[in-house]
Amino acid sequence: MAKATGRNQDKGDERPPKYLYRYIPFERLAEILMRREIPIPRPQDWNDQHDLRNSIRGADADDVVGIACFTSKCGTSFHWDLFAKYGVRLAFDKKKLKERVEHAEAKLQKVNYCSNDEYIDALNNGKPLLFVKRNQYKPEREWRITCQISKEKMATENVVKFIPFEWGDLKKITISPHYSISDYYFYKAMILNMLESVGAKNVQVLRSPLFESKKIKNAEAELDLEEDEK
Repeated sequence: MAKATGRNQDKGDERPPKYLYRYIPFERLAEILMRREIPIPRPQDWNDQHDLRNSIRGADADDVVGIACFTSKCGTSFHWDLFAKYGVRLAFDKKKLKERVEHAEAKLQKVNYCSNDEYIDALNNGKPLLFVKRNQYKPEREWRITCQISKEKMATENVVKFIPFEWGDLKKITISPHYSISDYYFYKAMILNMLESVGAKNVQVLRSPLFESKKIKNAEAELDLEEDEK
């Protein structure tokens, strides 16, 4: 049986991404901007508890594992609907983000995708699965920040660690396309006020153009409607 190395990934996904994107509910944005830190939470509230158990398998019983999920795709209906239907997307410079993560003694790595047979083989042979998922999740194009520390060193009850970043690392805040135009202007003004209050400069704030695309005419047939990154 083949190893779960994720060799089945699309060849077009091999080019290193310039940005990594984090989708969050709107209510979490203020804390991230005020602290200028990315929280690495305990993934206990994941919808897929099976994926959770397999991902953290092998961790020391006295430690906790923190996982923050990113994607290399700038915007799809899949990501908005699943992770931030009424929220925002943060665009981070991938190279700079990796430097911050490593400085904080955490790890940033791309998730590899494999067949069901490869995944079962990995499970049966006790192989680590922290950065391995089945092919059915391939549209996520996921990257993960992970860390493992003792329970006594956790930052808060639910956050394992915070990763500091600089304003130059955060390039763009994109507001969900599910908001109406009037709501978009309301939330944009709120975000701009937040950025001004913390001294953040050169961070773009805009609305996702996803549903303005001509592709929306075929939305019912599109599993993975995608924005064009500019």
